[in-house]
Amino acid sequence: MASDYYETLGVSKTADAAEIKKAYRSLARKLHPDKNPDDPTAAERFKSINEAYAVLSDPDQRHKYDAMGSTAFHDQFNADEVFQNVDFSQVFADLGLHGFSPNFGFGAGGFSAGPRGQRRRPLPRGRDVQQTLEIGFEEAILGAERSVRITLPDGSSDSVDVQIPAGVDTGQKLRIRGRGYPTAPRGPRGDLYLKVKVAEHPRLKRRGKQIEVEAFVPITTMLLGGEVTVEGLDGSHTVKVPAGTSPNTRLRLRGHGVPGSKKGEKAGDLHIILNLDFPDKLTAEQRKAIEALRDKGL
Repeated sequence: MASDYYETLGVSKTADAAEIKKAYRSLARKLHPDKNPDDPTAAERFKSINEAYAVLSDPDQRHKYDAMGSTAFHDQFNADEVFQNVDFSQVFADLGLHGFSPNFGFGAGGFSAGPRGQRRRPLPRGRDVQQTLEIGFEEAILGAERSVRITLPDGSSDSVDVQIPAGVDTGQKLRIRGRGYPTAPRGPRGDLYLKVKVAEHPRLKRRGKQIEVEAFVPITTMLLGGEVTVEGLDGSHTVKVPAGTSPNTRLRLRGHGVPGSKKGEKAGDLHIILNLDFPDKLTAEQRKAIEALRDKGL
């Protein structure tokens, strides 16, 4: 089971940046391998706190980690991605510690290394696998979890639980680390790449972060004004139709489109496209009324 970064640093899930930094600095001084030359577990523990700090000190990575959970996060992000935004050389210098690879020994099955931070030696890695993942319209926008099955070279199959991030769109790829083909029955595996294909919705269309829905309105409402009710992603919405509205007029409801996928990111808008709702057949009374309007020049 993947480790919990908050437990690794000994902080709560509501800890702010200052608390996380303080906890990490204290543990780094204590667990640095140079300070524990006779402890064979020091390097692994030091790697664990570096990994936790790299994620929790980066607001974007921390948001993803909180949203996805520990296991899914470890499946989808590798060492280079986890450590790319943290300059540990400056951190170690501030602490008076000797330089040491922060991601030493990251992950399982991908690298080997000797004690005391010797250079990592890449092991032969299996072939990457790519396949299409078809998901529903709402799943792509709101996020979901899917179980994906892949067939291995020996004919056996493997089931992979995939966390679909909110806001994904057709053509994007999800990377599941270490779930591709192995080099040998027990060798390191490549990665699984899932190319997303989003199903069409019967009523709604997506344009980036905007959602469009077409509403058919009686001609009397278009001419005289009134209201129309539409179904969006988050339920029903009743909007006012101004008098004298032309076909293809757009009304916008702010914040009712695709939700923001990052912390603090604003949601898109819902665009309602108004068009005429022509009756298939007129009653005698309706026809008479329309003829009277025509005779009056309307």
